[in-house]
Amino acid sequence: METKNILPDLHSYNTRLRGSLKVHEVSKAIEFFEEIVKKCFKPDKFTYNTMIKLYVDEGNLEEAKMWFQKMVRSGCLPDGATFHMLIPLACDTENLDFALHLCKEAMDPQVLIYRDVMQRVVDGLVEQSKIENAKELVQLAKSCKRFLRGPNLSNPESCKAPRGPRVAESLPKEICKHSTTNNSQPIEIASDKQQ
Repeated sequence: METKNILPDLHSYNTRLRGSLKVHEVSKAIEFFEEIVKKCFKPDKFTYNTMIKLYVDEGNLEEAKMWFQKMVRSGCLPDGATFHMLIPLACDTENLDFALHLCKEAMDPQVLIYRDVMQRVVDGLVEQSKIENAKELVQLAKSCKRFLRGPNLSNPESCKAPRGPRVAESLPKEICKHSTTNNSQPIEIASDKQQ
């Protein structure tokens, strides 16, 4: 571009970065990222999310986590895309403490996150007998006003259901009976037909 007297901007670098992602050229992507910084452009969400996705696609949680931390340290706030990439990988690699941390951060009112992503974390926590953490996440999800239900791909009928806070349909009933809200009311886990 520069040879044709066209000065690249952050958008053009991000486009090149995205091209590296599509052909899985990690070294080229890192080179573009370093060039972005060298040219005094401030990387944005798109830049960081592309770098995170490079490593998510490889199944490399440690590198993806490193780029997530760089993103946060730079002052660039993660968005729904960031969480939707990292949380499933954290679950797949059985790093549920990190997945839980991400879920808590995703409860920000500016972030939209789907129920099925949170559900994977709750299911993993239950499988690892981290019941208190699962209950905590359920409570957070219930209190979040901008939590998106999202489709349950195993149940086509759920795609027609209204949106709203709902997690942990697979949580054992005995957990729900013993959980209480701030008003000391029992937590009820709604089924698709009840909503």
